[in-house]
Amino acid sequence: MTAGASPAQPLTVHLWGDSVMKALIWDEPASQYRVLRPSPLRQAELPGIIRFQNHAQIGATTEHALKTVPPFLASDRAGEAVLLEFGGNDCDFNWREVAANPDLAHQPHVLPERFTHNLTQLIRLIQSRHMLPLLMTLPPVDGPRYLAFLCRQKYLDPGRLLSFLGDANRISRFQEHYSWRVQQLAGQLNCPLVEVRQAFLTRSDFHALICADGIHPSSSGHDLIASCINAFWQSAAASPLWKTAAGV
Repeated sequence: MTAGASPAQPLTVHLWGDSVMKALIWDEPASQYRVLRPSPLRQAELPGIIRFQNHAQIGATTEHALKTVPPFLASDRAGEAVLLEFGGNDCDFNWREVAANPDLAHQPHVLPERFTHNLTQLIRLIQSRHMLPLLMTLPPVDGPRYLAFLCRQKYLDPGRLLSFLGDANRISRFQEHYSWRVQQLAGQLNCPLVEVRQAFLTRSDFHALICADGIHPSSSGHDLIASCINAFWQSAAASPLWKTAAGV
């Protein structure tokens, strides 16, 4: 696209993911979750060039996506793009079951290998519809803060959870592994990658970017995600998007 040129019509980017894409935060004063409105992701749209349609669902995993995304893709959407953001719920555990029997070998909602398989299936399905798949790394979590929140909100014994975990930071490391799988898959399948994780980790105000529950980005964290997506639009990796939008 030449400088200053505008596409004939905006490129539609469909957002599929979990509560991160939904902009869910923990409102500490109100002691409840709520969705930020308007969505901070609106800051990452480019008027007249790139627009979003948000299909994210709170609590969604890649297993859920394999059931909901195919019917959506059945209609003719050639030339559009899909940004996938999954992993936060896939890597989580049923903590009540863990607390009840911490000595058992509990598994996450979606095993790492299954997570990679599911994302691969989604990417290939999107490509088969002549759409452009995009991936996004996961914003980090604060394991100790999440553990404390879990125990406080669900009345769980932290000692029993730690007996299973070994240490609270295992939560952070395990979630990081899923983000690493996203990054690896992007390279293997030649998918453009929106990098948000490093932007969080390199900030001196990291703790302010995560809600008191330890796992959801705060309002400022969601602003940072939007800025990362904006930065992606300006990157070389986004060139296929610009070409698609410009019809070249």
